[in-house]
Parts: sequence; structure tokens; C-alpha cells
Amino acid sequence: RMERVEKALCTLTRDVAMLRELEENEADRFKKPATQIRLERLLLRAACWSARLVYAPANYYTELGLEERRDILQAASVDHLCKSIILENTACMNPDCSDPRNSRYYLVVIQYTTRLNAEKVKAWVRGQNPTQSSKSLYNFRLADAADSQRLSGYTYNSVTPFGMATSLPVLLSEPITRLQPRYFWFGGGEERLKLGMTVEDFSRSLHPFVVDVCF
Repeated sequence: RMERVEKALCTLTRDVAMLRELEENEADRFKKPATQIRLERLLLRAACWSARLVYAPANYYTELGLEERRDILQAASVDHLCKSIILENTACMNPDCSDPRNSRYYLVVIQYTTRLNAEKVKAWVRGQNPTQSSKSLYNFRLADAADSQRLSGYTYNSVTPFGMATSLPVLLSEPITRLQPRYFWFGGGEERLKLGMTVEDFSRSLHPFVVDVCF
């Protein structure tokens, strides 16, 4: 009889342990990733009340076209899907980003439906610096992947203008400000995490330069 009781107790202990493990695993499924928690707090402090963070499926970049991405994010159109890229002026006399009008690096936000025109970026920055008008002082290209990650703190396909490791001046492609409705989507700090907000919240929080930077 004692053996049966001991066996029953062992079975009960094992079942309780399994139940706890299942509960812990279930709870883990609903835990927010650290990046999402950090961004939510940052956006709250910035009073970006329109902001939304959405997790996209794993095949978002590898298999889905712009129309399918639009549908997942419930964006108004494919023109409302944007990305953040970091440009470097390799000929810049300044070693850092302390001068926003003549920075070595810029974060540029453009629509996926457009193409960046580095010559337009060059022309704008050059125009901001009339005492340094020599074309030899301006040579914009995409920042190296290592530099992009070091400056932003984010990996490829996850760069967001919010919560960056280094404060960079932001160039917002001018057509984005004319979107209707004025709500657009861009990277959210992880490859699958996407951030949407109004143009007004974005502009008020980051004070970007609105520039025509695309073809």
C-alpha cells in the first residue's frame, strides 16, 4: 500500500512539474521582446500617441511583395511603407555628427517605392554650407554594415530612427509629408518589428530635415 502511495505522489509531483513548465512556456510566448519594451517606453516619453508596433511574419522580406506587406500592416498604400538607411559623407571634414548641417553620417527615411538619389543629398548638404562649397568635400554613399550597426544599434532591415545608439541628423524624404492619410510605416528595431505613426508625431519627436532626396 505504501508503494502505491509513493508511486502516486511521484506521479503527482511529475505532473505538477510538467504543468508548471507548460505554464512558464505559455507565459514566455506572450512576453514582449526587450526591443519592443524599450521602444514602447521611449515612444511614450516622446508622446507619440499615434505610434503602433506590429510584428510581421518571418517571411516578410524573403517572400512577400510590397502589396502583401501593406496588407499585413494595414497601411493605406505601398507608398506608406518606408525604410531608414544611413549615409556617410566619406569626404566630410567633420569626424562625427555634431553639426547636423554638415554631418559625416545622416539617417535618411525614404519610401520603398522610390530610389535614393545621393546627388540630391549632396546638393542639399552642400547648400547648407556655403563656406565649404567645394564638391570634393561631399561624397555620399551607404554606410558600411558595421558602421550602420554601430551607429544605430540595429542590424540590417531593422534600423529605426528611434532609440539609436548615436544621435544622427534625420532627413525625411519630402513626398512622405504629402501622404494621405499622413500615417506611415518603417523599421521598429528588429527585422520583424514594424513601427507606424503620423508624420506629425515623427516630425515633432525627431525634428527631421524635410528634403527631396529621391529620383
